[in-house]
Amino acid sequence: MSPQTESQWNSLITYARIGTPLLSCRGGVNVIAVQSIGEAVAGALLYPTESSLQTIGDLNMTHEEMLLLLCEYTNRRQEKITLVSDTVVVEFMRAGGFFKDLFGRQSGLDIHYLPELLAQEIYVDNAESKRLLGYSTGRAREALRETVLSAAENKLTKGWRELLNIF
Repeated sequence: MSPQTESQWNSLITYARIGTPLLSCRGGVNVIAVQSIGEAVAGALLYPTESSLQTIGDLNMTHEEMLLLLCEYTNRRQEKITLVSDTVVVEFMRAGGFFKDLFGRQSGLDIHYLPELLAQEIYVDNAESKRLLGYSTGRAREALRETVLSAAENKLTKGWRELLNIF
């Protein structure tokens, strides 16, 4: 990421800092550190034929687990995330798409397909790709923590987060 470019994580990090209540949809993700991706790419260059269909990954977690981890890294005391129905997610995305269009903002994502994508459990069994490509794992949590720490927090957001922690 360029120092002049806002991280794609900023909105989610801000939500973890101040969202009330914290909501999550079903589904999950796999997180991998950039350094591990670089190692996997280097391995793929060594074995171009064998590596063409390898899925790489490091840390599987639900969206709820990810949000709780982000809360921890933002120093927000949070014990409960409310799981919302698929219908609520679809309506939220529809509203988001409306406001995006209204203000002429582009997200880079087709928001109409996002609920279906988010609801999937995108988990990776990395045993085969790790063996073939020789990349290391175990850095994803630290990479997430560093990403959170690098995301600027304004005074208003910090004040709101500190108020939430009182309760």
